[in-house]
Amino acid sequence: MMKYLYFLLALLIFVGCKKENTNSLDGIYTGVFEAYSGNRQLNTDIEILFSANRFEIKKGLKIGSGTFTLLDSTTVEFKDENTWTADFDTALILEGSYKYEIKGNSLILTKYVMGGSCDLCKDLVNNRYQYSLKK
Repeated sequence: MMKYLYFLLALLIFVGCKKENTNSLDGIYTGVFEAYSGNRQLNTDIEILFSANRFEIKKGLKIGSGTFTLLDSTTVEFKDENTWTADFDTALILEGSYKYEIKGNSLILTKYVMGGSCDLCKDLVNNRYQYSLKK
């Protein structure tokens, strides 16, 4: 009987323990940024520092910085604080809502943007902007 009591006590302690928050993005991440637009593809190496709800892109196509907020367990919102000209694909800036996925020391940020280059937008294409990073 005592054996069952110890087992029940151990089970209660195990179930009652809170899991550590693994959704913190804090750290330095390096990896690849990929942009897919129609039949065009862009790849570049990137390095991003996340700390205390701030981000800074230290290496990449568009260096930027600003704040970020984890909206839920799959969505993060970025607000870039820099001034940019509008003569390029502004989706290349880390700005707006991204889906995020953390697996161990890997972080994947993905954003889909609808766009097109035809009259009346008949040929809309789904543009994907993805950061594949490791801590």
